[in-house]
Amino acid sequence: MQWYGSLQNRIEEQSSGLKPEVGMGVTETLWSDREPYEITEVIDDRHIKIRRMRYKRIDNNGFSECQEYEYMSNPDGYEYTLYKTKQGRWVRRVGTRGVDNSSGWIIGRMEKYEDPSF
Repeated sequence: MQWYGSLQNRIEEQSSGLKPEVGMGVTETLWSDREPYEITEVIDDRHIKIRRMRYKRIDNNGFSECQEYEYMSNPDGYEYTLYKTKQGRWVRRVGTRGVDNSSGWIIGRMEKYEDPSF
């Protein structure tokens, strides 16, 4: 396995053993940033549909690591299908181009974070 980005993000991706439910939060982990999603459909034990949330920053901390966000559902947002590999990792299927393994996914928590060091 190749490590990339934030160690915290990589560890969090492996720690969620929750059973997905509609409305549950999902976090996409990028290099060191995070993006919020919600589960819109549980297809079966290994397939779920998710949709990106809208968000608004509500703190007054400026360009800092201390960030607070308000999340709102996005009914018009594009839906993605995630599936769980045999190794237990959630990945995104991208149309007919195969699988996008560049992001990690945390099931059960919704979080937005922008790394201020970039």
